[in-house]
Amino acid sequence: MLPRAERRLPRSISGSIFLAPLRRCSQLKGATRLNARSPRNRKRGLHNSNSSHIVLVMRSNLRIKPAPKLRSQRLVLTPYVATDFDSAKLILADPRVVWWRSTPMTDSEVHLFVDRSIVQRESGFGWWLLREPSGPVLGQAALKPLASPGGFIEVGYHLLPGARGYGFATEAARALIDYGFSNLGLNEIHAVVLPSNAPSRAVMQRLGMPKFGMRLHADLDHDLFRIGHDEWARK
Repeated sequence: MLPRAERRLPRSISGSIFLAPLRRCSQLKGATRLNARSPRNRKRGLHNSNSSHIVLVMRSNLRIKPAPKLRSQRLVLTPYVATDFDSAKLILADPRVVWWRSTPMTDSEVHLFVDRSIVQRESGFGWWLLREPSGPVLGQAALKPLASPGGFIEVGYHLLPGARGYGFATEAARALIDYGFSNLGLNEIHAVVLPSNAPSRAVMQRLGMPKFGMRLHADLDHDLFRIGHDEWARK
């Protein structure tokens, strides 16, 4: 889900505005679907350039809980807060982590990344920092809208080099998939992996996420993986 729109509603509409992935609309009871691209709603400021999302107006007595701290067997997953810039920079300014980019993220890009994750957190999504209890940052993992057309929710992760090879990616992804299906009521969760990324393809295999097709993401062709709620429940 995209960030909550902080705008006053017209008198004819009562509730809170959210931009929601199309695949999740049927799961949000009490939501009114609006055509965000209609001329009337463009004037209201409800339009979003991402055609895979529509506007939902939620009844005021409904609440979508912010993304919580999660725990797995070995990890603590903590949603980003404003003071986490240094942790984010440790991950995103490391060329060994963001190896697909021509350059690591700048400070301004890292600030934007943290700010965006904080906003997404209010709708239950975003990025979580990964640590062992009382330990240093190991990386980060996400459950969030995929930044490409399709309306998919993706699970993803970035691990610092010293944290690789211990199963942390699989464990963090499994915790977020559990959370997405159990707490957010998602029908399906996707992942995108570069064909050359053998370690992440192995993570998908361990998670039981079969390849679903191909997806252009960040201007690069990725393998698209998918798991549905019922398939996950049978594991």
